[in-house]
Amino acid sequence: MSAEKVTTVLGGISPEALGFCQMHEHIMLRKGVPALLDPALMADDIEKSTQELSLLRAAGGCTVVDAQPIGCGRMAAELAEASRRSGITVIASTGFHVRRFYPSEHWLFDMTETDLEKLFCREITDGMYENCDLVFSGEATKHRAGIVKAALEERGLGKTERKLFAAAAFAARCCNVPLMIHTDRDSNPLELMDYLLSCDLPPEQMIFCHLDRTMPNGNVAKTLCAEGAYLEYDTIGRFKYHSDKEEIRRIEEILDAGWVKRLLLSLDTTNRRMLSYGGDIGLNYLLQTFLPAMHNSGISEAVLERIMRKNPKEVFGS
Repeated sequence: MSAEKVTTVLGGISPEALGFCQMHEHIMLRKGVPALLDPALMADDIEKSTQELSLLRAAGGCTVVDAQPIGCGRMAAELAEASRRSGITVIASTGFHVRRFYPSEHWLFDMTETDLEKLFCREITDGMYENCDLVFSGEATKHRAGIVKAALEERGLGKTERKLFAAAAFAARCCNVPLMIHTDRDSNPLELMDYLLSCDLPPEQMIFCHLDRTMPNGNVAKTLCAEGAYLEYDTIGRFKYHSDKEEIRRIEEILDAGWVKRLLLSLDTTNRRMLSYGGDIGLNYLLQTFLPAMHNSGISEAVLERIMRKNPKEVFGS
């Protein structure tokens, strides 16, 4: 294993250096189409975002994965600056998000599969591009992505979606990074897993996100685990969906099925939830509130250590 296997916005580190890791956040997000859909989907103040990361570090946090890919508000240089100022390690994303987060006829969806492969790989090996929300700028930074983000929508796997996912799988496989997958309600993660396997992406490089709210009965989640994929649960402190007590019940269902080594946790933050933006819980909510509640429900410290430290290390160190 390389001593610098994990790519962060400030350079390479070892998987062991990740420490306490929240696997799906949104730290810097430029105002654009997402904010037009929901004003909470904007976090473009470097001072506030740095303060939020500093609160996490003071609580014992070490690493966050920023899940905003190219072309829909990602702020690569600002992510690096917030990481530098706060001392929190930040892993950025290349890839693609849901179509509704882009202007119509966005350049990303018109690219060929080969060009998408090259783009995603370049962002991991050379540096992320900036100012690409409307047109591809070609403005490269020195800050590299360390994970591929992709989004599975209700529309399923049409021709364009297959092209995008094939390119995402290619980049994840060739650059040896995880593929993190947003799932919409009524999407079909099992169909997607079959397709990604046909693209030669190993299941241990797949992370399926949001199933704790998009498919709450747990059956699909447990099937994905049985096939070797990871789950990322993040409906924590999101009370419009369900209570933390219910979230713990859903986590316990996965643990009771024997899949502790397949579970990752995060908050999937927006400005409505970050304290520094006037939100109601903060990036430190996992450490200060939710994990103690899990422990009080009977989940051991060893299991919490496995979920928050060992599993992220294994995701990035495989």
